[in-house]
Amino acid sequence: MKKTILIYCCWWQRPEVTRLHLQSIEECKKKTDIIYLAVISPEDPYFGELFDLAREFKCEICTYQNIPLGQKHNAGINYAIRNLGFDYLMNIGSDDCIFPVLFKEYKTHMENEVPFFGIMNFYLKNYYTGEELLFDRAKELTDYLMGGCRMIHRKILQKFADEYINLYKNEINSGLDTSSQQKIIKMGFPLTRIDNKKTKMIEAIKCNTTINHFEFFKIHPKITKIKKNEQPKRVTKRV
Repeated sequence: MKKTILIYCCWWQRPEVTRLHLQSIEECKKKTDIIYLAVISPEDPYFGELFDLAREFKCEICTYQNIPLGQKHNAGINYAIRNLGFDYLMNIGSDDCIFPVLFKEYKTHMENEVPFFGIMNFYLKNYYTGEELLFDRAKELTDYLMGGCRMIHRKILQKFADEYINLYKNEINSGLDTSSQQKIIKMGFPLTRIDNKKTKMIEAIKCNTTINHFEFFKIHPKITKIKKNEQPKRVTKRV
């Protein structure tokens, strides 16, 4: 039975990068049943541009203040549970580009209704220079999935809603993926890790409005440099 995926994303600034992110998802929609929910903040200096971008790519739209981020994420999830029909929620960043091969990897897990799963390895690209890195998290002795592209079955979110528990801590602005994963496991749903090795299924496009900048990842011991230096691009300045 075909599954519907809700790609859920909180946006903030960087409309050029968000366009690349949405264009990658358009490619995936050709063979995968995807709906998209964008959570946009009215105080964002690029709110109008982002709103137009969401309309252009036929996204569902929810508006909420940006800080604290935990509240913003919960507002979007609560909107999705009340208003949208889907089987799995995929949370992702607006700087993440995904590739159709990801959904080929996920197909069996979705058909078997595995409740909580995701991949381990991802690529990063410097938006300004084109330099690329591979972050091989499968080498780490950790039980944590990477945040981008993890899949959460609707029954998990419904159980949280039925028990009046938010998936995210309202007050936090960082560590959202880690804390929410802990809550899912505590609720009784095991996680399933997929080692996608060097297959490029997700690439994070890093610019100056990213929480963890490209230079932050370059010094990580699990990083492999892939290539460097292409024609630099312009991007909206950090506000």
